[in-house]
This record gives sequence, C-alpha cells and structure tokens, in this order.
Amino acid sequence: MTTDSNQLDSVLAFLDIAAILLVEEEPLLSILFVVLLKVVTKDEQLRILFLLLLICLSILPVTSET
Repeated sequence: MTTDSNQLDSVLAFLDIAAILLVEEEPLLSILFVVLLKVVTKDEQLRILFLLLLICLSILPVTSET
C-alpha cells in the first residue's frame, strides 16, 4: 500500500507541475486551482482526474462562433 501511495504522490506532483506550465494564459490562476484542489480534495484519484481535465482544457483551442 505504501508503494501505491508513493506512486500516486509522484504522479500528483508531476501533474501539478504540468498543469501550471501548460496553462500559458493565466499561470497564477492554475497555481491557485492546484492549491485549491490540494486543500479541498482528499481523494488522490479525483485530484488526478481534475488535473487531467485542467490540462486537456488548456490544450484545446477556444473558438468563438461570431
């Protein structure tokens, strides 16, 4: 169980850094979002899913239909 916990901690640390670096427009906003996730979410798997969602949304281009 400790190896699973260590692996999840390393994955979470990597995803935290990736989320901060990939959100180019507002890096302060991504830092605040990561800190908020750490405070609010105690489940590691849920944090991983939210961070992956943040990374995916930051990569996708935003198009406006006007």
